[in-house]
Amino acid sequence: MLASSNTGERLDDLRTAGARVGTATVVGEPRAVREELTDEGAVKGYASRLVVAVPGGPERLVVRGAHTYERPRPGTEVDVLWAAAEPELGGYVNESKDLESLARGRRAAAHCSPSPPSWWCAARSGPGLHVLAPGGRPSAAGRVGPTRTARAVSALLAFGAGGPLVLGHGPDPAQVLLAGGGFLLVPLTYVAASVRSFR
Repeated sequence: MLASSNTGERLDDLRTAGARVGTATVVGEPRAVREELTDEGAVKGYASRLVVAVPGGPERLVVRGAHTYERPRPGTEVDVLWAAAEPELGGYVNESKDLESLARGRRAAAHCSPSPPSWWCAARSGPGLHVLAPGGRPSAAGRVGPTRTARAVSALLAFGAGGPLVLGHGPDPAQVLLAGGGFLLVPLTYVAASVRSFR
């Protein structure tokens, strides 16, 4: 969990500095190369500390905790996330991630961070605002039913739990519980509505 947290902070720093994606070349011998294994013991990739040269950028950009599918060697080309304004931040290499999406992550989350107060932001930005209208009053699109409200709340809970994963962070246990509760909310609401209909 600590490693995930450090990675998330590093990505935040890079995005704040204006991260971009470039193709770099490994220079020098990779350090601290470690095989990453599957549960069955097969090699699925390598973790290492790299120094890379970025065209139009630094000739020696340090990349700690690089993740590649093939064992890195001098001359290997890798995609790297880096910030031209602050090359001292180093770079980020992970071939299992979409670096372009990670570079845009901060802009996408600028108005809706995965904290409870801003889940309302996600509801406001979508077409279903009337679903969460205060007091459950009907809107121009029709009356607000309990099932529609449950669907909206479930979506917001899932957004709150999934946001950190999109941004490269590890999930928080509380957020996992919220997401689970959100998925259970809709079927429970259906059951409650069915019971009331037989009364």
